[in-house]
This record gives sequence, C-alpha cells and structure tokens, in this order.
Amino acid sequence: MRAAITPDLPSSSGPAPDTSPSGPTVDFQLPLDLDLALEPSLIVPGRANIPTLWANLTTDASQWEPGEFSNGLWAWSPNVFGLHNAGVSLGSAQRSAYIEVASQAPYTLMQFQVQVDTNATGSSAANPVVIAVEWSSTNSFVSYSTLGTVQSHRASPQILALSQPIPAGLTYIRLRATSQVPDGSNYIAYSKIVLAGSIQSSSTTGSISVLNPMAKSPATADDIFALTYDFKHASDKALLVGVAAPVQNGLISLLATNALQFEPGEFNNGVTSFGSEKVFILHRGGAAIGQNQRYPYAVIATQQALIVSSVTANFSSNASGASLSDPVVVSIEGSTSPDFTGAVTLGSLSSVTSTCVTSTLLLKGVSYLRLRCITPIPDDSNYIAFSSISIFCFKI
Repeated sequence: MRAAITPDLPSSSGPAPDTSPSGPTVDFQLPLDLDLALEPSLIVPGRANIPTLWANLTTDASQWEPGEFSNGLWAWSPNVFGLHNAGVSLGSAQRSAYIEVASQAPYTLMQFQVQVDTNATGSSAANPVVIAVEWSSTNSFVSYSTLGTVQSHRASPQILALSQPIPAGLTYIRLRATSQVPDGSNYIAYSKIVLAGSIQSSSTTGSISVLNPMAKSPATADDIFALTYDFKHASDKALLVGVAAPVQNGLISLLATNALQFEPGEFNNGVTSFGSEKVFILHRGGAAIGQNQRYPYAVIATQQALIVSSVTANFSSNASGASLSDPVVVSIEGSTSPDFTGAVTLGSLSSVTSTCVTSTLLLKGVSYLRLRCITPIPDDSNYIAFSSISIFCFKI
C-alpha cells in the first residue's frame, strides 16, 4: 500500500494524535532518540510511551564501509543515522537502515515520520533521493510490503499516513533508497524517526520456565552467544541501552529500567561516566524500598525459542555495611510482563560472585529479565552501579 505524504508535525515531540471520528486513535508514539547513543554506534534503542512496545534502529552496513567512511550514528547537530553505499545501483551490496520493532500485542501503524538528508551527487529539491519505507516479518526482507515513500531535500520531516496492521512479536521496517547514489562516499542521513499507532489488544506473548540444567544444551560451545549491553556507546543519563553489535538474526534486546532520570531528587539514574568507565547506576535499589524499588531489566524479543544459560553482571554499591563477607545480592527474575507479574526466579549473583548459571527457556515472543536487589539498602542516596551486564543464550 502506498501512502500519502502529509504536512510537517505540529510539534517536535512526534506525530499528533488522530482526532478524526472514524478509525482507531493514535495511542502510542515510539521515537528513535538519536541522543541516547554516541558515535559510532550501529544500534540506537527506542521505547514507546506504553510499556510493551520497543525498537532498535540499526543497519545491514558495517561500521566502516567503504574504507574510511563511517556508518551508524553521527554526532551532528542534531545527531543523525548515516549510511554510505546506499544507492539502488549497488544491488545486493546496497546498504539500508532498518527498525526492529518488538511488540507484545498486534497494532496498527498509523504514522511514520522521518527526515532524510543526503549529499548524493546531482540530487536537489527538484531531483530528490527517494526512500522506500518497507515492512517485513524478517530482517532479510526476502518478502516485504512497501508502505510508501519519502524524499530528501525537504525542509522538515515527512509523515506517511498509514493504516498498516502489524502482528505481535518481532517485525522490521526498512528505509531503502530507490534512487541512484552513484558515489560510495555520498551518504544518506536519517533523523527525527517516530512511529505512531494504535495497539489492538493487550495480550502478551512468550513464556518463561526454569529447566533442569541437563534438559537442554547447545550443540557446540560456539552456539552460545552473548547479549552485552553497550554502556560505552550510550549517552550519559540514558535510561535505555542497546546491545553491542553484531546481534543474532531474529532477535533483539535492550536494557531499560523502571527508574526515573532523577530519583530521589538530585540523584541521577541511568548511564553515568565514572572517570574512564561508564556504568548504569540506580538509586532506591534496595529491597527495603518495597514496591517502589528500582532495578534494570532486559527486554528480549525473539522469533525462535532460546535457552538462557547464564547471566553475568559486575556491579558495586556504596550501601552501608556491604562487604566481601556480606555482599549486595541481586536476584535474576523473568516474566512475560514488563511489570513482572508472576516473575520466575532464575538464580542470583552478588557484588562478589558475578555469574548466575541457569537453564531458562524463553519461548518465541517478548520476555523480560530483571536484576533486582534482594539486600536491604534503606538509604536512598546509596547506589548500585553496574559496569557490565551480559546474558548468554543459545537457540533451540
């Protein structure tokens, strides 16, 4: 289905709600905030204003391609996501940006916004580079539907007005040039990307169960892969962190938190620079806080069942009384709900023992794993600072 291009947004925050009397109303917005990541990241995470819809902006390009030209996030003002080797004449070597969208429920994609810039030789407002917006159930895009087209050399972002049903689970939206970009040194740069639409149901997907450790094992050690959250390429104060590339096909993950940016008051949460190191820091993280306890959690969306074989986390805390003989302990808990209703305990680790060995089945769909402190930390000014978090898995 080819959609019309509508005028610019009424505000910088994203598409305005649809107030027409017919059809569904826009009830979510999912911006890909390029300020969350640092150059030269190939993955930029995003979250909607509802708790069950997540995304990554990424690419099929390598970091440096061709040669000295970098791809991915560029620190412009504002930041952009840029690609070289993006022209249609390159055939199978053409590089594109695409968005990996994970949803626990079916939804209708009603608006897609993007700004397109390029220095392609010969392009202009009268002769723009045309970008097809394509949807697929796989990141290979062997089969896809074209949602519409947008163009470069426009003074403001363009919005496709859509009515595209999208199933629950993991799906993909690609931005692919259909115009010639003859010089590999020419770029296409994307920014101000926002998805908006209407959730069709509140159903959840997936299942989590802890297995006998001998019930499933990888065929070889090489089948195990790590989801390692990339604090190094996350901006300070980011509450959302992507994984270090490359990532397995049919799988996305990102790290989030139920904490606010400043809580309580002047104490910062999220990614923080400690000298040359970056950590993911949280206050109000102790078990004594009760239902208002804060913790990080991983979102994992997969098109194939997984076994989580271990979780590793290196962290420190300035909690009063914590020591080598009395460490801070973190429970690893899984759920198919972002509020962790009916959470299953996978095991635990501590500020002394950094690995939790488990054998936990995640079925196809969207699942959540949280790292919840079970040590009382009554003082809100005390923190837990994670310097690394990795989840080791294999597909079955």
